[in-house]
Amino acid sequence: MSGLDDEMRQIAEKGVTLTKSKYQQGLDFSKESLNKLEIILLQDLDNYKHKDSLEKNTLQRRNI
Repeated sequence: MSGLDDEMRQIAEKGVTLTKSKYQQGLDFSKESLNKLEIILLQDLDNYKHKDSLEKNTLQRRNI
């Protein structure tokens, strides 16, 4: 097994741990887990866009 394989496995395991602690979702590298992960990523993207929009509005108000 190459060093890259080990590194990818470690990163994947960190992702599983983070998802369990932050989102209370267990991932097990199954097809169903990909669906869970997709939902989590889309929710985070929406939250990020909303937060970014709020920050831009705040900055615009301060510059008036």
